[in-house]
Amino acid sequence: MNVKVLFLTVLFCFLAACDGMEERKQKYLSMAQESFDKKNYEKASVDYKNVLKIDPKDVDALLGFAATLEKLKDYRGAVSRYRAVIELDPTNNQAKNKLGQMLLLANQVDQAFDLAEEVLAADPQNVGGMTLKAAGLGRKGQFQEALNLIEQAYKLNSSDLDAIIMYSALLKANDRADEALALLEKSIQAIPDSVSLHSLLAQYYAERNQLLLAEKQLKKLIEIEPEEIQFKRQLVVFYERTDRPEDAERVFSDMIASHPDNTDAVVGLHELYVSRNHLDKAEALLKQHIANDKENFDLQFILASFYVKTDRVDEAETMYRSFLEENDKVATKAKNRLAYLKAEQNDIAQADKLIAEVLEQQPGNIEALTLRGKLYLQKEDAVNAIPDLRAAVNANPENIEIIKMLAQAHILNGENELATELLKNVVRMNQKDVASRMQLVELLL
Repeated sequence: MNVKVLFLTVLFCFLAACDGMEERKQKYLSMAQESFDKKNYEKASVDYKNVLKIDPKDVDALLGFAATLEKLKDYRGAVSRYRAVIELDPTNNQAKNKLGQMLLLANQVDQAFDLAEEVLAADPQNVGGMTLKAAGLGRKGQFQEALNLIEQAYKLNSSDLDAIIMYSALLKANDRADEALALLEKSIQAIPDSVSLHSLLAQYYAERNQLLLAEKQLKKLIEIEPEEIQFKRQLVVFYERTDRPEDAERVFSDMIASHPDNTDAVVGLHELYVSRNHLDKAEALLKQHIANDKENFDLQFILASFYVKTDRVDEAETMYRSFLEENDKVATKAKNRLAYLKAEQNDIAQADKLIAEVLEQQPGNIEALTLRGKLYLQKEDAVNAIPDLRAAVNANPENIEIIKMLAQAHILNGENELATELLKNVVRMNQKDVASRMQLVELLL
């Protein structure tokens, strides 16, 4: 075979391989979108990953994957993918708006506001950018300016769900609750399956003591998302607050009757019994379902936790120790729970031993690092506490208690500037945390 023929053969094979890869990529992309539309987010996640294995820079796949991770409540993963899209395509306003929304939820108001300004500089009538900026203005307390802007956005696109939600919120913030409710009632006619609109309407009706209308909206949520336990919990809370205990119990009982292996429903009913101080019923329910499924360690851990909360620590410890003979995942979780138990009993040596065993097998185990960092802090060993607690904060960026522990470690280590930034985040996340606010003031003086 001469060189020319060989080159053409290799080129043909290369192009054929590229064609095959492109076909596979499009196939996975179509499958991912179909799974997403069917609300099968786990499957969509797998399909988007397959696309990105073929082409890590596919913007459509990154956007779809980010949206999927949002649905799976992996917010850090979603933020990472939106940032990746913007890095690949700095003009992608869709990614900037979505990232801005997530930054707002994380109380990063200034960063979100900057993204909105970038979007509007490129496209002054971008409804998503206008909505994001209005939200930022609202978070800064500039309610009238925010309302003026969102009214413009709504006029540009009265079917944009984010604009509708923000418009109703700002109307309410400006003491125009009747108009806010009218807006939601009008919008639900155009978007009848919107979970967000039904949730808001339920809230508005409940606030006005229009209980039948509120109940109707909550039931509609369950009709739209029958597998979503969160909406059933909302209905239960509604029944409890409106003095309908039998109806509240029936929500979970019906779920269990139709699906006896539904752990979420069992846990929900257990928690309902606990909230009513029906402790015997709460315990019996868990024991019954554990007896029917001895491999359900989720329920067994909940029962052990119940024993801890009801001062039956010896029974909890017996359960945890029995789990040490199970598979690695169960045994590791049991060691961590035992370590916390021993720390509470001030048996620090035993707690340290259990933590060390976990970290020897899993050096990055966040639960163990969190407890070790807490114990170091109690010993006033800031140097060792800081890396453990920093790892815990990185894994749980919205966990206020861990952030506060890390702040205390930095103060102990003489790093007041770092502590100040952490406490600012705490106050942004929970403005009612008076102790953190006072400590922040002391650091700033």
